[in-house]
Amino acid sequence: MLHRWLGITVLLLLAGCSSFDVLNGVTGSAHYTIINDIAYADHTRGQLDIYLPSTAEASPPVLVFFYGGSWREGSRQDYEFVASELTRSGIIVVLPDYRLYPAVQFPTFVNDAANAVRFARAELTRRQIQHGDVYVGGHSAGAHIAALLALSPDFLGEERASLAGFIGLSGPYDFLPLESSFLKSVFPASTRPQSQPIAFAQFGAGRVLLIHGGADTKVAPGNSERLAAALSATDAIVSLKIYPGVKHARVVAALATPLSRLAPTANDIAAFMREPVTTRPSVNAPGQ
Repeated sequence: MLHRWLGITVLLLLAGCSSFDVLNGVTGSAHYTIINDIAYADHTRGQLDIYLPSTAEASPPVLVFFYGGSWREGSRQDYEFVASELTRSGIIVVLPDYRLYPAVQFPTFVNDAANAVRFARAELTRRQIQHGDVYVGGHSAGAHIAALLALSPDFLGEERASLAGFIGLSGPYDFLPLESSFLKSVFPASTRPQSQPIAFAQFGAGRVLLIHGGADTKVAPGNSERLAAALSATDAIVSLKIYPGVKHARVVAALATPLSRLAPTANDIAAFMREPVTTRPSVNAPGQ
């Protein structure tokens, strides 16, 4: 079956469809409803979509998911397949856009993400949508953004403590010194110390799931391994999953239902978010 879907994917790509069109096209939509194009800010990329599972428990968990794209490209509509798969497990998924380079540099896109999280929580309440724990997560550059929201006290402030945790897929968390001119432009010199999630591991992050492909040559798996080690020195509850032989894009592509055999990403996320939380690690305030 996997070979069949891979063959269909290749044919669609040869026909001129984008990889995101293909992934979204092979996932179903009957099991969720979407509230789309909700403005959380007054700029053109300040919008988000909320995906609600059609069947779920009384207070389903929430994942605010930030896509990757090297901080310079991406669109929430491209990642419908992520929401489609996770809503099958009864998870509410929020997909925000955020401003990109070169229109903005760090830390503006992380500030956008923080505003999206604040807004999403308030919007769920305003719409009287019952929900449980709220997690932030993402893939690649989106995982970097989500990690800073969960770890750094600079973006969500006191609201950071209300997050249940963080889910990172193939994220860059410890990538100084910068070598490429592109990254030096995205992260101005004066801001670079604040751009590294690992620098804030001591503040804790509740529950953490880090997933990385062992064959990832775009973002080395050492990023997740080092962050997991640093967080393990706190009272954070950390789960590290390294998928042998899996490359960078396949970790997130496996969230497209027909491609789930590429990697167990969906099952690991669902199991992590469904695990009963009997105790909550503390999330330290700045200076503690």
